[in-house]
Amino acid sequence: MRSARARMLSNVALSSALVASCAPAVERDPLEDPTISRSRFNAFRCATCHAVGEGDARILPGARLDGALARSSFWGGAIGTARGAVDECFGHFMRGDALDREPEADARLLRRLSELRSVRGALTDVVPFTVVTQTAPPVGGDRERGRALYGRACGYCHGAAHTGEGRLGVTTSILPEDTERSHPSASGYTLETLRHTFVHKARLGSFNGFAGTMPPFSREVLSDDELADIVAYLDPTLR
Repeated sequence: MRSARARMLSNVALSSALVASCAPAVERDPLEDPTISRSRFNAFRCATCHAVGEGDARILPGARLDGALARSSFWGGAIGTARGAVDECFGHFMRGDALDREPEADARLLRRLSELRSVRGALTDVVPFTVVTQTAPPVGGDRERGRALYGRACGYCHGAAHTGEGRLGVTTSILPEDTERSHPSASGYTLETLRHTFVHKARLGSFNGFAGTMPPFSREVLSDDELADIVAYLDPTLR
């Protein structure tokens, strides 16, 4: 027969469990939640490519989200509505389909973006985004500068160079080894061609025939010189 103390502890534990089960679930910030896309293959969050406010040292392909709903256009003027821009991200980068998203998740995201409308310093104007379609192999480049730039522009998705430690998911390329395997020298690739492939992929992302879900980096956020520095940092393993 259980002691009075054991019965008391059991009742306390049961009461705690009942309280916990009745407590409202803490809602995750949709900007930090990859499950707003229903695709089981998605690893992206809105905050993967977009900063909120100042103080983010990463070099990001997307514009800050402050005041996004108040902006007149998106993708450098190519898309005219915030909903259209959200649909582009969901459909192209987050592996989902804008037409089969859950209304609750959609409303939650737009509500969160609406909260950022009045943030001081919000970007309400058109954000320059020049699509680069003609690229060339990088010239020069500083390896030490490239090391720091890799961490700011590549590492938050691809993880550490050569190992992929900390990358978003198993489908995210390990740089530069996965690129080398995808474009082997046996197929006629030279070091210069491989360098060019890096630049082309960074500029075009998953557009213009490239596979994957990588977003493109415009020259406004990552200059040609900075890209050359990153390639110089990765070059030693491409020999």
